Amino acid sequence: MNQKLLEILENNMHQHVSGEAIAQSLHMTRANVWKEIQKLKDLGYSIDSVRNLGYCLNSHSGNISPDYIKRSVDDVSEVHYFESLDSTNTYAKSQPFSANTLILASHQSQGRGRYGRNFYSPSNHGVYMSLVLEPKLELNDVQLVTVCAGLSVCLALETLYGLKPKIKWLNDILLNGKKLCGILTEGEIELETQKFKHCIVGFGINTEHDTHLPDSLSAIYTALNEDTDHLIDKNELIMSVLHQFYTLYNALPDNREALIDAYKHRSMILGKDVTLSTKEGTYKALDITRDGHLVVSDEHQTIHILNSGEVSIKEKINEN
Repeated sequence: MNQKLLEILENNMHQHVSGEAIAQSLHMTRANVWKEIQKLKDLGYSIDSVRNLGYCLNSHSGNISPDYIKRSVDDVSEVHYFESLDSTNTYAKSQPFSANTLILASHQSQGRGRYGRNFYSPSNHGVYMSLVLEPKLELNDVQLVTVCAGLSVCLALETLYGLKPKIKWLNDILLNGKKLCGILTEGEIELETQKFKHCIVGFGINTEHDTHLPDSLSAIYTALNEDTDHLIDKNELIMSVLHQFYTLYNALPDNREALIDAYKHRSMILGKDVTLSTKEGTYKALDITRDGHLVVSDEHQTIHILNSGEVSIKEKINEN
């Protein structure tokens, strides 16, 4: 694959570029340009070829282009892409990457969720990525990073596809009551300063339905192509999530009120009866604090504030 040719097409996404202009830029013949275009098409890239207009890249069609993402998102310092990793979060923690490094993979053999659970990550069926951050936040504010991550996915889905995702506190994104995205935030603290040395935010977004989905997930799993007819370009999805994330993250903590209001607006649990992984009984989900903590009341109307744990809804959610 000719990376320079792909870069020219990406820089003119959805616009035609003449074969002559490409040939002059790359110092090759128009016949060779045509051959390289065919190679890209064979890889799945959606490219229109129109006489007297040239070539137009319409979609990457499942291909992830790390260079395109790096050029398009100013806040990202490095992009590392792999066909397969055990876990993007694990890899992000394995080396001293600079702040705002993005790790991407098309497959995770040991994708991780909260509490050591496995995150199902079949090859070419999702966006699996981790961001390395160095947040300049107080420790009690760091949960706001996860709030930013969840909200950024929702905003990207709303903007790109007109969907109405919901957030199940703290870090699950659902469509029509099924899980579309999971977020895992991990960090390392410097004891002397009580500041975060680094923070890793992992995103797992299901983009294509998997026909080999395990039976244990069939009732709770969904993918983007089950909920939208829009063409899903993973690069556009990744870039939209990152743009939304950094808009929110770079304004922390001053934007906390607007951030929490937007998060609560998309919450699927507020006002619902819930059960908690850390406590027995049934609780009412009342509010989310300015730190991103969940406020619940028990059967005796006693208030509890949670900064971690799993929440399950006791009644069926109607998102319409």
